Amino acid sequence: MILALFLVLSVTALASCSGGGAETVPVTEQEKLVDNMIREAEKGNYEPIKELLPPGFEQYASEYAALAAEGFEKFKEIYYRTEVMDQDHVVVYYWGTFEYEQSGEVVEGNITEDEPSIIPFKRVNGVWYLDLGAPPEDTGAEDTGL
Repeated sequence: MILALFLVLSVTALASCSGGGAETVPVTEQEKLVDNMIREAEKGNYEPIKELLPPGFEQYASEYAALAAEGFEKFKEIYYRTEVMDQDHVVVYYWGTFEYEQSGEVVEGNITEDEPSIIPFKRVNGVWYLDLGAPPEDTGAEDTGL
């Protein structure tokens, strides 16, 4: 489960927005949550990520915020689309052009609309959270992701 969240947060970390270029305006509630999470993380504020962790994941909030803080890139432009799965499950797709530093050089990358990044959401007691499945069991052992 920690691996699943790491993948969601890694993709989120990739999506730090710089505000430059053309972008779609987030329309749905979930798109606004993703957009806020991305824009705040760019500023070094990971509270929105912590707030989106579902019940049962609270004890991992600091660890997940630290994972999200690694390797932020900046979107030059970002686009959103939301797919409603049912009344309590939606998926936000996002794509765009971003820049990142590699060996001291700024490199441009692209997430295409045909292969967008996704962030699933689940509504619990009327509140939207990242859909991360069941909380990990605390076995006392470190999760290696295997």
